Formats: sequence, C-alpha cells, structure tokens
Amino acid sequence: MKKGLVQLVSLTLLVLEALGVQTDSAMCRTEAGSIRVRTSFFEVAHPQKGGGGLPREVTFLHSGHVDKELFLFDRVYQRGTRRMYNLKDDPLATARVVEQTPTRVVVESRSRYVNGKGEPAPDGTRAVYRFEYCATSPVVRVSAEVTRDAAKAEPWTELHFLHLSHFKPAYRAFLLGPDAARVPFQAKGAVGGPSSGDDWALMASDTDAVGVGGGDVACWDAAREFCYYTVLARGSMPKSETTRHFDGQLYFGPAGKDAAWYCRQFDSRVKPPPAEGPKLETARSRLTFTDAASGSSADGVALFATNSTPSKPSFFTSSSM
Repeated sequence: MKKGLVQLVSLTLLVLEALGVQTDSAMCRTEAGSIRVRTSFFEVAHPQKGGGGLPREVTFLHSGHVDKELFLFDRVYQRGTRRMYNLKDDPLATARVVEQTPTRVVVESRSRYVNGKGEPAPDGTRAVYRFEYCATSPVVRVSAEVTRDAAKAEPWTELHFLHLSHFKPAYRAFLLGPDAARVPFQAKGAVGGPSSGDDWALMASDTDAVGVGGGDVACWDAAREFCYYTVLARGSMPKSETTRHFDGQLYFGPAGKDAAWYCRQFDSRVKPPPAEGPKLETARSRLTFTDAASGSSADGVALFATNSTPSKPSFFTSSSM
C-alpha cells in the first residue's frame, strides 16, 4: 500500500506539471533579503527582516501586473489617546520558511506592533503569523497568534487582522461575497464609504483582484479619506485579554470570474459543486482534478483492492478527506 501511495503521488506531480502548475522547489526562493513564494497564480515577497515580515510586492502571473504598494495594515489602535501601533513598521520583524514541499510552503513572521517612530506598544503586543501557500491556489491561508504582557495590558479599541490596504485607487470596484456583487469605487473627492461582504470581499481591476475571506468582511472606499481596504477582523481587545487567535484567507488572483469560482477558492459557507476536470485512471486507482480555471487541484482519489474492479472503488473526495 505504501509503495502504491508513493506511485500515486508521483503520478499526481506529473499531471500537475503537465497542467503548468509549479511543483518543484522553485516555488520558494530567497532573493535580495526576501523570501519569494510563487504559485500558479501569483508571486509575493516576504522581507526576511523588517516590514512585519508580511507579504508585499504582488505579481499577478495571468496579467503580468505588479502591485508594489498593496500592504497589510494590521495594527492596534486606542481611540481615546489616538495611539496606533502597526506590524508593518517593526524594523526587527523576521520571516522564515517553516515548511516546504513540492506543492506547499508555509512562511512564519514574527513582529511587534510599533508606531511610526519604531517604538513598541507599551504592553509589548506582538504577533506570530503563518502564511500557508498552495501551488494550485490563489488563496493564502493565514493564522495569527497575538500576545502581550498581562501586567502591562492596554485596552485597545481596535485590533485589526488581514487589513489589506492601498492608498491609491489601483483597483476599480469591490466584489462582495457570496454573490460577487460589484460596488464601483467613487471618483476621487466624491463621498465614499463602507461596504461589507459575507465570507469574502475583493478589490478588483479589469484583470486582477485582491482581497480577504473567512468571515464577514468590511470594505472602505477612500475616495475622500484614509485608504482603500478590505479587512476581516477589527474588534477590540480589552485589558483582561492577553492572547487572541485569528484564522483567515488572502486572495491574489484573476478578476472577472463568477461568484461560484470565488466561493470555491475561499472557505465559503456557500458550496458550489466543483467544476469537472481531467482524470488519471488505472486498473487500481483513479485521480480526479478540478478544471484549470479552478486551480487544477486534486479533487478526489479512488483506490481499488487487488481483487476488485473499477466499478467498486474506495473513493474519497476533497470534501470528505
């Protein structure tokens, strides 16, 4: 059985490579002080030191466009004193690869929340993020652990997680889940404002889209003030709370897809059926994939006993594994 699984994995990699999916160690490389991660949809860079260790400089492989100004504005804020501390401003932040396989890379960042002068938050608020990249997906799974010193705990009015931001109108509209409802950006100087998406929300141009998912997402049109953003979480953190865990997703990929396609990429509560793709079948196994537009990801595995026929397989789909 073990030998058969090894052969099945080898066949899977061959099929993925035939479909143009990145499956070798080149999915991740270190270059000019950054960890660069490349999937079949995008490439991003994590600074190894500074910048919160957070992803930046997004290259969209389908269009060739590069967005060097998109950033994560994850922070704590105290409304009464107007004090604000950001992960992206920590010059001592680090990023490192903690897991790497032919089709999966996990990057861990460690950062303090600091102000624009590089001064840390008085209660030592800090965060460890894990970014999980899959070779066949435009979605990055993100988890975070925020901690601080209990004896010095501050009452933070806002604690932001996955606050994907842009100071310029580089994109043209919000796409709001789960129906991909389109809300165009207002002209500069006009009255902008909030929107919200269920499960996910994107900022989209004609060719590219970026966004967040994993819950109720808030959006802001910065036609008159602040920045354009989609954010997954921005609740308070009272003094009594010294740790907080988050889970969510980032999206870097094509615009112009239908709602079902986006729901398939995110962990959406709306579950459209997978689009049918190619199959790899032998007398003892069958491997099926979603279509290329859905990332050509493995969707099901069927293994047959030695004395059985393909009509009676032991079949597992991605939803049941």
